[in-house]
Amino acid sequence: PRYRDYIAWLATQSHDAEQAFWRAQLADLDSGEALPAPAQAGEGGYVTEARVDIAALRAYAAQLAVPLTAVLQAAWALLVSRYTNTADACFGLTVSGRPPALADAGRIAGLFINTVPMRLRLDADESVAALCRRARDLSFAVQANDRLPLAQIAALAGVSGAAALFQSLLVVENIPFDTTVALRGGATCERVHATSATNLPLLVQLTPEADQLHLLLQSRRAQLDDAFVERVLADWQQLIGELPRLGDTR
Repeated sequence: PRYRDYIAWLATQSHDAEQAFWRAQLADLDSGEALPAPAQAGEGGYVTEARVDIAALRAYAAQLAVPLTAVLQAAWALLVSRYTNTADACFGLTVSGRPPALADAGRIAGLFINTVPMRLRLDADESVAALCRRARDLSFAVQANDRLPLAQIAALAGVSGAAALFQSLLVVENIPFDTTVALRGGATCERVHATSATNLPLLVQLTPEADQLHLLLQSRRAQLDDAFVERVLADWQQLIGELPRLGDTR
């Protein structure tokens, strides 16, 4: 299969249902809630990272019958709600964009990845377990409507640009790869390294590694203070440890 097969398939698809989904999903969004941290003098970015044990978190996700990704999305919604002091949490979500309806889409080399909003309204009477299940259901719905460009989604919400929808981007890496790649002729490629960048104030990249989670936060110093980003990292580590114990706690 070739990438042009995907383009040809895409041209035959109707986007009416997707447009209706995003209009409903983003209706009355209190958009652009700023993360409460002063900008730092200077330009460039700030990066901080940590690794935390997630064996208990994996077991908790299995107990709830939800993917680990959904638990992480629910956790970030809780943190976004705390930072912005609103029960209406909206953040960017990176999706693979490979449509299951297209045969062999997983084998096509080309650019499919997309960024879409994920909006979770929090309810004080809802348990953490129920929030995780709702995050799972919403994540599935979002991924079923992930073909529209972000600019079009923002326009459907009546705003201009991603920054009017969300201030942070959550990236959960769920495709494991070996850092030592065997090549033809017996050669090897080692120390594979990937870098990410964003024009948003905060990028949160999560990479599950067996029973550990690699947390990497990247911010823009013109928009966020380094100390705030370190606080976000510490809050992530604390929440990951607490979630499995919360269960049906509200």
